[in-house]
Amino acid sequence: MDLKDYQKAKEAYDEILTEYSDSMLCDYAQYQLGIALFKMANYDAAMLAFQSLLGNFPKSSLKEQAQEQLALSYFRKGNFQMAFDAFQKVISVIRRALWRLRRPFRQVTVFLISVNIRKPSPFSGKR
Repeated sequence: MDLKDYQKAKEAYDEILTEYSDSMLCDYAQYQLGIALFKMANYDAAMLAFQSLLGNFPKSSLKEQAQEQLALSYFRKGNFQMAFDAFQKVISVIRRALWRLRRPFRQVTVFLISVNIRKPSPFSGKR
């Protein structure tokens, strides 16, 4: 994408955030604004956009991606300690998500095993 296109995208997302600040899509606009700024190598402004999303939309489905992009922005700016800390937050969120999935996964596994125990194997010759 051309740099001019990112500038147009930035302007469009700025307008959405200003004109439609009560919209359900503001978190998406905030994230895309950060992406456009990141692609334009305006890392300071991108960091502010991602921090704004994380602060203003804590329940957003884009918070993990915003945290990752924030870490990448710190990295590109050469602030390696902040990048490391931000990536640690991403890893922490992923660990929590995996931990929450553990129980349903275990229940599904037990169910599938119990179903397979009751069914004769197609290779056993029994029908």
